[in-house]
Amino acid sequence: ETTLAIAMDGDVTFALRVVNVSEHRLEVNFPDGQTREFAVYDLAGREVWRWSRGRLFTQVMQNKLLGAGDTVTYAERWRRPRPGTYQVVAT
Repeated sequence: ETTLAIAMDGDVTFALRVVNVSEHRLEVNFPDGQTREFAVYDLAGREVWRWSRGRLFTQVMQNKLLGAGDTVTYAERWRRPRPGTYQVVAT
């Protein structure tokens, strides 16, 4: 589930909620320190913003354990985007 909120200052906050809907513990593996990504595209399909751009991540594999029914939420902020219509992809 992905949500967004627009603040009075014009910033946009994206949230990606991951839920383990199984009855078993789930191990999610990441190839490095990056655990999420948010990318924004204009109507022509051009990327206009990416959360990870310009960030450095550890180069160590990591994992996250989610118990049955557990939820983890990742939220990030896009500072003062131009007004317009966009598509957001969260992974």
